[in-house]
Amino acid sequence: MAENKDDMSLEDIIAESMRKKKERETQQNPSERPAAETVPENTAKASGTVTRPEKPAEKKSDKKDITKQPEKQKKPKKKSSKKKKIIIALVIIILIILLLLGGAFAVVMHYINKINIVDDNNSYEIADSIEPDDDVTSKPDSPQEDIDALNEKVRKNLENQAIDIMSDKDVYNVLLIGTDARDKNSRGRSDSMILVSINKKNHKIIMTSFMRDIYLAIPGVESTRLNHSYAYGGAPLLIQTLQDNFKIKIDKYVQVNFYSFIELIDSVGGVEINVTDEEVSVLNSYISEINKLEGRPTDQDKLEKGGTYKLNGVQALGYSRIRYVGNADFQRTERQRTVLEKVIENMSDLGLSELSDMLDIILPEVTTNIQKGEMISLILNSTEYFGYDREQCRVPEDGSWQYLTIRGMSVLGVDFDKNISYLKEKIYGN
Repeated sequence: MAENKDDMSLEDIIAESMRKKKERETQQNPSERPAAETVPENTAKASGTVTRPEKPAEKKSDKKDITKQPEKQKKPKKKSSKKKKIIIALVIIILIILLLLGGAFAVVMHYINKINIVDDNNSYEIADSIEPDDDVTSKPDSPQEDIDALNEKVRKNLENQAIDIMSDKDVYNVLLIGTDARDKNSRGRSDSMILVSINKKNHKIIMTSFMRDIYLAIPGVESTRLNHSYAYGGAPLLIQTLQDNFKIKIDKYVQVNFYSFIELIDSVGGVEINVTDEEVSVLNSYISEINKLEGRPTDQDKLEKGGTYKLNGVQALGYSRIRYVGNADFQRTERQRTVLEKVIENMSDLGLSELSDMLDIILPEVTTNIQKGEMISLILNSTEYFGYDREQCRVPEDGSWQYLTIRGMSVLGVDFDKNISYLKEKIYGN
């Protein structure tokens, strides 16, 4: 029941008037009417104002956005698809790499199979005798006391077990053997012996020539020139002789003869060498000998005078054999190392086609006990080895030898202790 206006205060009248006005506006616009609007009477009466209670906040957990549900289900599928593509790409890359490696392996094996590879533990038969030397001197033998003293020194060195055989896991020693066999079916002597030492710790390649006239003990045979050991028992006996006398481990060997040396030089396009006037006459005599063995005119490829030449295979072989110019066999071994250096330099400049032709010619003439697996490893590391510093050495070293004549042979009596220390320092760096 409405109150009497006379009993109402001015504030109550104003509040009542505003309430009725609001009701009229709401009736005229029902769509604007709040869904849950209430005006408590006590509030209107107390303050004369109308307040609306706040709408309770909805909890996020109560909301369900059904439009986003399908997207949440698709995300794992997208991740799975990406992973699948990555795996497929990885498999393709691996297959390509395997194909390339397989092709490279096939090429390597093509060349390796051309080499005459012998058993690493190949036994050897010692010959009862060998052909006599063709370079004996007419000089009388040295005094017997000097010969006896040298023989005693050789005997003691061979029996000396106090010095350990030198070896190191970071040093790989390969003996290059060049034989003087005129006949492809004969053994001949080791005319050239160069120990190639690959020191992976010091990044060096040391090429050490062992002079053929060193007088030492050949195990189970006799005391004589070093190059006779190959004639008696081939590469295995030569290696045993060097190891027993110079206390150095030789891991493997590679052997070639006169004919393969000539082909090697020709296949790399020759080697540029400075030949002196004094060397020319001796060189030409060797060229005549080689031409005769090969069935060519004896004057073919001879030089007229000293100068710088690009020597072909026959000329380079003759140059490498010069003994009687300068300090005899000392300069001869130096010439051999010089030719080898030139060959290495020329090989690095060859194109793939030229290298392939060279290998096809040379490899069938090579005999080695380096087995296929080891050979592949050396080939794979060859680019690194070509970058190593190279150093040339010679045994005996200066000041550690003397000339003697024994049984008509001009030989070198060496100080074994000095040369063992020399090898240890040069090859192993300690």
